[in-house]
Amino acid sequence: MRNARGMNDFSEIRYARKLFLSYFLDQNRRAVFAKACNDCHKNSFVSLSNFFDGNISYVENQTYITCLSIHDKKKDAGGRLSMWRGYGGGAVAAAVVIKKHSVMNLPFGIIGVKVEYPDEKGFFESIDEIKDYLIMHKNAFSSVPADIFIKFIVAKLQIILSTTKHPGFREEEEWRLLYMPNMFKSDPLEALKAQAAPKGIPETIYKIPIGKALGPQAVATVDELVEQVIIGPCAEVDLAILAIKDALNEAKHRRWDKVVRSCGIPYRERI
Repeated sequence: MRNARGMNDFSEIRYARKLFLSYFLDQNRRAVFAKACNDCHKNSFVSLSNFFDGNISYVENQTYITCLSIHDKKKDAGGRLSMWRGYGGGAVAAAVVIKKHSVMNLPFGIIGVKVEYPDEKGFFESIDEIKDYLIMHKNAFSSVPADIFIKFIVAKLQIILSTTKHPGFREEEEWRLLYMPNMFKSDPLEALKAQAAPKGIPETIYKIPIGKALGPQAVATVDELVEQVIIGPCAEVDLAILAIKDALNEAKHRRWDKVVRSCGIPYRERI
């Protein structure tokens, strides 16, 4: 899981930040949202606004993301060419198709969230939904400590900031796995914190544990996660298929010999 600021589409988080600031710079919207918060806990919006007014970059720095894209069964034969070109990487690209129910139920404070692609109106409506939820459940929120209430609001807004992208990227149909150590710190996941330099710039990452126990919480195995592997256009596709089958066999995937195949798109040398 990479820090949101280190990802190649960090500009999309800037898009969400711009919409977020536009919403709260509107005095009418700000006042209505503030009233919804303050009706639950007196002066809570002051703490909330003080946090966000000077700490949006901090919130972004406290968000770690793994990006996934919905796989359409109709594209089993070839995958999505735009994804091969945009994210295929080096000499051999592979699309790992993951079982949604397994990846959406990972432990350690990791949550799975569908990315939204709203225009300004749609983004404002998502903030309004939080405001309306506060109004509807005012009595329940008033009964919890103020710091827990503020943490809840910050987490909801942090998720929106981290899962909003420009409508032009709608075809990606993205989901994101999020880890927010400032909100839901996980000791087992903190133990897997590491440093890497995927683009030559050192950064902190978190490794999602697969197939091994970390304390009382169970983690998914390779067999539970991997539905299939599709090899993208490459010069030696047969060698790649054999190697990945061997790796799945070693990882005890029960159908290792049946879930790996080529996308079928002709390989084209890059000039």
